[in-house]
Amino acid sequence: MSRKGIEVKYRNIYEKNIELIELKKINKVEETSRIDIEEEISMNPLYWYGILVPQELKEAQQYFKEGLEKIIEIINLSFVIRNLEKEIVCYRKEIYPRKV
Repeated sequence: MSRKGIEVKYRNIYEKNIELIELKKINKVEETSRIDIEEEISMNPLYWYGILVPQELKEAQQYFKEGLEKIIEIINLSFVIRNLEKEIVCYRKEIYPRKV
């Protein structure tokens, strides 16, 4: 999955969490859908700590997300490098063919 795809996925999850919190505040949700909302909210571990989440925990989550983005970028770059190495090998074979 590309970096952009992951960003969209996390943005969608974040937006869903916000919407679900608002729905929960309004309290006009049926019992069955309330269970679904609670399951979706549990996807974000920060909600496990209630309303007053320590700032350090929020920062740790942000650092983790940033680190994850960097890891994905590094992996993508490693694939690009591998493909370039393969191209170099092919070009070398064209330039310096083996004599049998």
